[in-house]
Amino acid sequence: MARRKDAALLVPASSEEAAALLAEYRLADRIALEHQLRTQKAIDRLKENLGEQLREIENGQTLRFAALKSWWEAGGKALAGRKRSTEIDGVKIGMRTGKPRLKLPRGMKADAVVAWLKSLRLAGKGRVLRIKETLDKETSIKVLLGKDDPLKTALAEKGLAVVQAEDFFIDTGLDEEAVNKDMPPAS
Repeated sequence: MARRKDAALLVPASSEEAAALLAEYRLADRIALEHQLRTQKAIDRLKENLGEQLREIENGQTLRFAALKSWWEAGGKALAGRKRSTEIDGVKIGMRTGKPRLKLPRGMKADAVVAWLKSLRLAGKGRVLRIKETLDKETSIKVLLGKDDPLKTALAEKGLAVVQAEDFFIDTGLDEEAVNKDMPPAS
């Protein structure tokens, strides 16, 4: 199996060569940004047209749905016999039971129900209460970066640590709005 070698890098030998290479880098970045902006504008136009078309279809579907629901309730359900639904021309139509959900009395909040359940002296009330504990990562980072305290020591002894990666970057300083204004209108 032959070994592949990466192409040799043309590393700048002087600050002038580096400046020239950065100029090329910035120009390529601007060209890429212009392509992205043109493409995004075209996508936005397509989405707008699609939205209009879908609204028209949805309006028609709403009317058809209401008409078919009325037909079903007025006697179409007789086609299903003792079942709750039937198939007509490859389309299933009928009634289905939704997912069960808990209904609270009017004006009552879940927190009030929890407080009420906690006050009861009943065995088994824990079956309907849930306690959820999670690690607060942001606070853990603050503790590990903060002054010495027993919690910081305990976290560190357990092996928890704060890590931050350093990445090389080049910021071309291109402003999307400014480039967008400079671009000729899309044809």
